[in-house]
Amino acid sequence: MSLSCGRASSCFHRYMDLAVELRQEISMYAVHALLDDLRVQLECGRIHGTLSAAIYKYAGALELNVIRRVLLSSVVFAEDHHLRMFLRDVPVYNGIASAVVVLNIDVKTMRGGLNWKDFLVARRYMRRLDELAFSGVIIPDNKSMRTVVAGLQHLSLIYCTLGYQELAAALDGVPSFNARDNTITGTVNHVHQLLSQDFQHIELAAMSSQESFAYSLILSRVNRTQHLSLRGIRSGWSLGGNWDSVESCACLYGLPLRMNIHPRMKTLLFALSIVSLNALVPFLKPICRADIMLTIDVPIGSSLGGLPAFWEALDKCETENVRVVFNLDGRDHVDFVADHFSGLYNMLAESNVVGGNTLCAHAIISVVRLEGLDFYRSE
Repeated sequence: MSLSCGRASSCFHRYMDLAVELRQEISMYAVHALLDDLRVQLECGRIHGTLSAAIYKYAGALELNVIRRVLLSSVVFAEDHHLRMFLRDVPVYNGIASAVVVLNIDVKTMRGGLNWKDFLVARRYMRRLDELAFSGVIIPDNKSMRTVVAGLQHLSLIYCTLGYQELAAALDGVPSFNARDNTITGTVNHVHQLLSQDFQHIELAAMSSQESFAYSLILSRVNRTQHLSLRGIRSGWSLGGNWDSVESCACLYGLPLRMNIHPRMKTLLFALSIVSLNALVPFLKPICRADIMLTIDVPIGSSLGGLPAFWEALDKCETENVRVVFNLDGRDHVDFVADHFSGLYNMLAESNVVGGNTLCAHAIISVVRLEGLDFYRSE
């Protein structure tokens, strides 16, 4: 249906009388609809070029800053010249600075890496930035790191090089934090003071003993967190506060010194060697209602003597959802078949039958040979 000139003019004036914020929201809906249509046209070959070039043809009608806000809300940089141009333009063009909400900088394939001074200048203008991910970045000092993380909701550090103080400064400024495969440099001067931040989510995965040690010290300064996801953390680590706020916890190859499993916990995930099973048993309290999944590595020649006590503790828990996976670790296909015929497979699959009683009868038990588990283990 077409509009007459008079009706079109009337609609335009009504639109212009709306509040600026509402006009921008309408424009953003129009941009998203236009993007969907342009993607279809590009895929069908009806138009050529890039999506960005196509949408900018509508800049006059839909406001350039609104288009920037849609297109630049989530940005990934993996090339030197694009990153340099972005850092140069952010302080100059307010529409760019205010558009970026999620920023991912991956310098692993860049020749020059990230110019930290240029980034700090640009960061001051990105006031809407919520999520920041660094990959392969060298972080020089903790004072500037505090400026970088101010106002963020999530920070990710992967394959980065930084000192322990920079790590602590980064963690203390965001409610959600992810770190893995990082190189921790210098001497670790541990501070026992608890971090001021209450966390929603902490995810740490170590790939070396130095990284594992640094993460264990950081955890000892954490007062409250809702979700923990840990891999390869030095066994015997502890939370600086208590476990009352923890709703879900994943501990892969590195058990804590103490763990208070309470009725409000929703999920528990453990991966450990069968030789560490005795250290897990004291954590399994009758009040546990969380869904539990365990992966237990069973290397060649392992003793199964700790399984009865494990099943007895698990049987007393109030939880109704239990999954136990026995991983026949360190075996090739021939060894796996030999274990099957030797009876080990059945012994593990029926290990919850103790003294003629089936303990934790609702548990789902699997015996498998997992491959590709070549990550660091602190056990």
